[in-house]
Amino acid sequence: MEVISVKHSPDRGVFSSVIEVKQPSGDTVLLAYVFPSDSLEWRAAEYGIDPGEQDLLLDIVLYEPFLPPTVDKSRVPLFAADTIEEARKSHVASIMDLKKQIRPKARSWKSMEQKADRLMTAGADRVWLKHLTEDALQPIRLDSVLDEEVIAEKAILVADARRAFRRDRSGQDKSRAEIFRSMRLKKEQ
Repeated sequence: MEVISVKHSPDRGVFSSVIEVKQPSGDTVLLAYVFPSDSLEWRAAEYGIDPGEQDLLLDIVLYEPFLPPTVDKSRVPLFAADTIEEARKSHVASIMDLKKQIRPKARSWKSMEQKADRLMTAGADRVWLKHLTEDALQPIRLDSVLDEEVIAEKAILVADARRAFRRDRSGQDKSRAEIFRSMRLKKEQ
């Protein structure tokens, strides 16, 4: 998959993008993909990923919709994993495997006109032309707010939901206080 164009709509709280995906036949297709502006924060909270790892968070958010719906023995879902670390390792491995499968052959765009031609040839709306940049992910990198306190609050919600889902009172998951304390310590360092 390659992101060709992105626009941010802060008033709607979403990023909209045009992406190129390699199909099993080897052909590529352009697709539109819209996701909430706080998706990177949620993935950081859900999987205990450092907000500084923005490229990893971007990979997760951009490739998740293409993960197969079935869960095999190698994939441990967030709510079924014994620990967040186990869920993170499994999810990141799944994303990286998928990335190898659906990423088109690396392309060196010779010009912005070439990107524009690709959009127009595929029948994309002309509105996407004004959002073309050399680095298509730049708007997401610049406009994604990764607030550590908000991530800590979201991590508490995730931990609570995991406990409720698993009915696990064994103490394997950190308590709300421990999550908040560890996020605060990271921030102070």
